[in-house]
Amino acid sequence: MSSGITSATGPLSGISFAGLASGIDTNQIIDQLIQIQRRPVTLLQNKQSTLQTQITALQTVNTNLLSVLSQAEKLSRSDAFNVFKASTTDEGIATATASASASPGSFSLEVTQLAQARSLVSSSFSSSSSVRNLSGDIVINGKGVTISAAMSLEGIRDAVNSASAGATAQILKVGNSDYRLMITATATGKDSLSLADASATDILQSLGLQSSTSSIQNAVTGGGVESDEFASATTAVAGLLSLNSPPSGTVTIGDKTVSINLGTQSLTDIKDAIQAAAPTGVTASVESTTDEDGNSLFTLKIAGTTTFTDSNNVLQTLGILTGSNIRGTTAQVLTGSRANTTDGSTAITANTVFGDLFGANAANGDTIGISGTDHDGNAVSSTFTITNRNTATIGDLLSAVETAFGGGVTASVSGGKIVLTDDTGGESSLSLSLTANNQGGGSLNFGTFSVTTSGATDTAEAQAGQDAVFEVNGIALTRSSNSVGDAVTGLTLD
Repeated sequence: MSSGITSATGPLSGISFAGLASGIDTNQIIDQLIQIQRRPVTLLQNKQSTLQTQITALQTVNTNLLSVLSQAEKLSRSDAFNVFKASTTDEGIATATASASASPGSFSLEVTQLAQARSLVSSSFSSSSSVRNLSGDIVINGKGVTISAAMSLEGIRDAVNSASAGATAQILKVGNSDYRLMITATATGKDSLSLADASATDILQSLGLQSSTSSIQNAVTGGGVESDEFASATTAVAGLLSLNSPPSGTVTIGDKTVSINLGTQSLTDIKDAIQAAAPTGVTASVESTTDEDGNSLFTLKIAGTTTFTDSNNVLQTLGILTGSNIRGTTAQVLTGSRANTTDGSTAITANTVFGDLFGANAANGDTIGISGTDHDGNAVSSTFTITNRNTATIGDLLSAVETAFGGGVTASVSGGKIVLTDDTGGESSLSLSLTANNQGGGSLNFGTFSVTTSGATDTAEAQAGQDAVFEVNGIALTRSSNSVGDAVTGLTLD
């Protein structure tokens, strides 16, 4: 047996064990050598373990810091220190939320009217997709919307919705051939929606959203008017409203005419033109105010009691005049059920004397009771006396009826029947009863009176805009929104 051992291959190649004393455990030596050779790996593994422990510790610190940051952010808000909690005895009426600025106490709240958004609806059209052949500009809440000739009701709807003018448009299908365009304000309040024709073409009138009648929109106390508010006094109005086809024309202000071109003229230019025309008793100026965000707003003020005549919607575009939303009114008509004659077939007229009424046998001294209600529902009561049956006419009775109603009606005869027409159009409480007392034993009778034409107003206003009206401890307040945060300090009332 040789005492020298040589490893020719393997991880210990090149290491000689020659000359080692016999009896030494070579396997142990090899294991030790292997461990020595693996020591760098072991050191790296130990270092990796240490680093992982440190990473875990840092992640824990980071998580705790984030938690502290989150709590600090909450503490940075004023509502974190709210010490008051609001409550209401009837949440069906309102709810209340308190902030840090609230004060202890209680109060009574009475709500008499909720704020609601204004809504307008067009006339009826047989199709929502047919081209309307309307071209020009309209202004919604101070923002121009261009309408092209190729647009249908649906196209106009889309143009309004794309304008982001504080209003939305929808198509209402009332029937198979009854389509209407409805425009509704996105905010609540009595002034939440305004529309104006802003070109020479009357688009709103064609749609039935306005009539040809106009009135002053912004009256000034003491006499005069002012325009809508604009962001600049020196920029052409067309640019401020983003109009593609701005109107121009010669308007009448008092006893003078003034040429105005909104495509080129600013509020200051228009003021100068009015001053140069010098209407009697009229002065023009440009007034400035600042809104809640600190922005300057400008209005054209025309002082002095005067009249206006528009041209191509120039004054309407400025907001001085506004078109009426009343498309038309229908007067209430009452008609008697009995047709009286003179010979059994010939209908009576206003000139017929009572003695000639067929089969009535009216006598001198007979009375006819006149009763009913007027347009506003006020009671009416009077008596007509046939003083002479041979001279008193049906016309005399008609005059007595008109007098009893205070002149607010027109009485006539049609087809032998008495007819009463309300002189005031729109919804009416008009009613009539003619009671022949026949003291002389006759049988005079005009029948019962019923509504043959109902009084109605055809209006584009589907829903009026209105403010919230309420009382806090008996003090009357109004706000444009149903969420009120400035009535009681530190409280928000919904």
